[in-house]
Amino acid sequence: MDVQKLGIKFFLHDDASVEGAELIPIFHRWIQTRAVDGLLIDVVDYSHVAHGPGILLVAHEGTYGMDAGGDHMGMTYCSRGHDQAPSPQRLVEVCKRALLACQRLESEPLLGDRVRFRGDGFSVFANDRLRAANTEPNAQALVSLAGGLAERVFTDAEWTATPERVNHDRLAVSVATSRPESLPTLISRLP
Repeated sequence: MDVQKLGIKFFLHDDASVEGAELIPIFHRWIQTRAVDGLLIDVVDYSHVAHGPGILLVAHEGTYGMDAGGDHMGMTYCSRGHDQAPSPQRLVEVCKRALLACQRLESEPLLGDRVRFRGDGFSVFANDRLRAANTEPNAQALVSLAGGLAERVFTDAEWTATPERVNHDRLAVSVATSRPESLPTLISRLP
């Protein structure tokens, strides 16, 4: 399975708090200052959509967002599929962009210390229902792909990769470890 549109989500700590409206001026400033990688284009507010994508920062290469889908608030990054690299290499780049955005959001002065991301797991998803339908063979292929990333970022820690079973939803895999790592440590393990 070669998925062009790969995404990843890192979750906020349960005691973290951020309102979608607070992110709009922050993401606009990120565009102005080129705070994260990519050609940043616009900010879109989907906070009115239940379990939707939340607040998106649209870039040419992909989208950054803060959403509450799956009942867990978190930062997502999803590639648009312009990169012709193989899926494992593409997933590493997607992961790095998401982690750098998480780190940047944690250091936002407007949010104080209210935003902290967990380093004990992530969700990998295929944002392409045509090329990556939510089937058992595709789920196992995505488990393998996400497992390769988990081996890289969690090094010697034990981890699990489990398909998320929501039939009408896009193909997704949850990765978890019992030994959390800091964002700088996770970032340092990616090229």
